[in-house]
Amino acid sequence: MFLPENIDLSSSEKYNLSIRLLPGGFSFALYCPSDPEVFFYKETTFRDHFSYNESIKKLIFDYNFFTLPFHHTRVTIVSPKYTIVPDHFFDAEQSDKFFDFNVKDNEGKIISDEIAEIKCHVLFDIGPELYYFLSRNLCNPVFTHHAATLIRFFSTSADVVEDEKYCLANFHNRMLDVCCFHKQQLLSINTFPIEHSSDPLYYLFGVWEKLRLDQTNDMLYACGDISMHMEVLDTLKKHIRNTSKLDIQTNTIFREVNREQIPLDLMTELYANNKR
Repeated sequence: MFLPENIDLSSSEKYNLSIRLLPGGFSFALYCPSDPEVFFYKETTFRDHFSYNESIKKLIFDYNFFTLPFHHTRVTIVSPKYTIVPDHFFDAEQSDKFFDFNVKDNEGKIISDEIAEIKCHVLFDIGPELYYFLSRNLCNPVFTHHAATLIRFFSTSADVVEDEKYCLANFHNRMLDVCCFHKQQLLSINTFPIEHSSDPLYYLFGVWEKLRLDQTNDMLYACGDISMHMEVLDTLKKHIRNTSKLDIQTNTIFREVNREQIPLDLMTELYANNKR
């Protein structure tokens, strides 16, 4: 794997490493917090004859720069399997029970990501073997969930979305995140699998009706990889008057990848870094 010439890994502590564990795949970004011209993103899908854990291990061992001491190393789990527990009810020792009550097929290791801004915890799972492998071989990795990243960002960034009530439709990795907010207060968040072209409409209209959002006044923002869902967007515009694309502006310069290919959770990370 060839990295851009402006990335000098002999000074790895200057860069942030952001890894995303995808269903059946893996992606990562390397960027310099102090230089918006330094950015590299790569996504890959695994072959069937390796198990998921074996594929991850092979990547880490084949490209040993992953183990370098970066300024910050983040591992984001991209999955529909998570649940939210308000601080008032949260008990770390009961994390497994909270998770199992709402989510099937516990992978074995439950991680809690605290979102202090709205006083809740996002619980998600990862296989213990993979968790401990990454913990041993990466330099002080922070584990998070893509849903927690979105909640944390949109509950603190009033300068990105100003509407009182809005719904965010984030398309990525054959999944759809539907996040609804009242100003900066989270109303609901769910991640749905996209198996048929009509699935996004079904999920979005269901959430819209359940939360009694106003088709005339409230806002729907579409973002992520929407190139394959333009018909869905056209249909939404006919039923929800205030429907538009959300474009998060960052100082980062994307030379070898289209802006639309950058996942929303990674874009929020870059945006937050630019604001520091």
